[in-house]
Amino acid sequence: MRSASRSLNVELMKTRNVLGKLQINELLADARRSEGDAFSLLRFNDFVWNNGNVPIALQRWELLHDPSEVPAKMDEPAKTMGKP
Repeated sequence: MRSASRSLNVELMKTRNVLGKLQINELLADARRSEGDAFSLLRFNDFVWNNGNVPIALQRWELLHDPSEVPAKMDEPAKTMGKP
């Protein structure tokens, strides 16, 4: 059972890594589009690295002023969790 659990954890980690990469690539494309000729890859990389553990949705909000991926009420999912 321990081996199956470890295998599942490895697969979940791979999935999270791929999803994170996709989110960062999308943020990069949107930042490029938004800033046009003023875009700097160095500035973008510094921003992402300096905010490393901050969810991409919140980084998008700060960088692009786009709160569309941030829930209206941050505590909403916790209140409804486990209720039908």
